[in-house]
This record gives sequence, C-alpha cells and structure tokens, in this order.
Amino acid sequence: MRWLPYWYTCAWHATRTGEPLVRPLWWEAPRQADLWAVDDAFLVGPALRVQVDTALAAGARPAAMADPGPDWHALPAWPGLQRHLRRGLAVPLAEDRGRALVWLLAPPGADAAVHGQVYLDAGDGAGPARVLTWHGHRRGDRLHLTLHSRGAYPFPYAGHRLRVLGPAGRARRYDLPLPAADASFTVEIPLP
Repeated sequence: MRWLPYWYTCAWHATRTGEPLVRPLWWEAPRQADLWAVDDAFLVGPALRVQVDTALAAGARPAAMADPGPDWHALPAWPGLQRHLRRGLAVPLAEDRGRALVWLLAPPGADAAVHGQVYLDAGDGAGPARVLTWHGHRRGDRLHLTLHSRGAYPFPYAGHRLRVLGPAGRARRYDLPLPAADASFTVEIPLP
C-alpha cells in the first residue's frame, strides 16, 4: 500500500503512452545486448529497479544489478528482492497509514535535473483528477525544486513531505505545504 501512489501514476502513464508498468532491463537500452537475456531483474516504471533473490542466492547477479552505477541508489532490501531507486526521480509514496504523501528522492549528480509526478483521482478513472509535478536541479549541495499542482481533485492527504536520501542510509525529511489546486511552490533544501 505504501507504493500505491507510484503504481497508480505508472498505470496512468501507461494509459497515455502504452508503456508497460513492469519492463525488462533492456527497455531503456534496447541495443545493449548483455541485457537481452536478463530475466531475474526488471524495472517498475521509470524509477525502480528490482532483482529477485533466486539469482542473488545462487550468486548469478547480472552485471546490470551487481554494479548499479552512479544513476541508481540502493534501497533497503525487501524479502526476496534487491531494489534500486533512480537518482533524480521523486517517487510518490503513501505513509502514516495512507494519511501522508511522501516523495522519496535519491539526489542526482552535480548540476543534474530532478523530476517527479503523481496522478491523483477518486480511483474510478472518472471525474476530477490532480497531477503534481516536480521540476528542479541540483546545484552544488542544494536542491532547487518547484512543485506544480494542476486539477480540481482535492488533495487527499493530511500531510505532505519530501524525504531526501543520503549516504550510508541517512535521509532528511522536509515537511511541505499542502498543494493548492492550480498553484505552484518552490523549495530550496540542503542535501543530507
């Protein structure tokens, strides 16, 4: 349930683009032949990379997962799964028993962009909706971010936060204002 806002947003994108929610690793690099045969690791939307434990236990980790590279941040493992979050993509999660929308962000490299999006509606695909979109950049040791809120659907959460991941499992939490309909706000925050 914690990842439901991300899954729901990925499903909304799929209805608009035709891209599947769960994708093979080669999806973003179809000419990279070493990814064609990888069948124990996959992408969930654009931001989450997952590998199943069967390969981990056997020591048969594909190179793409064994060395996640600078574009990915390792998350705590789930039972049976190794996970990495793409740097620079703010991922919407539901926390506090569904009462808060939390954006999980692994900062990008120097002078790189930050993006994120969540689609909100009543869950039936009809009626009003709201889309929240982050745009911004990392400049030095600070993130400069703007959140745009568009649509008539009322913001359904009582809390709104940003959690910025840092090295060695450290993270900083920032409370954000509740987004008003058809409005924007900007924040500047230090990195952990």
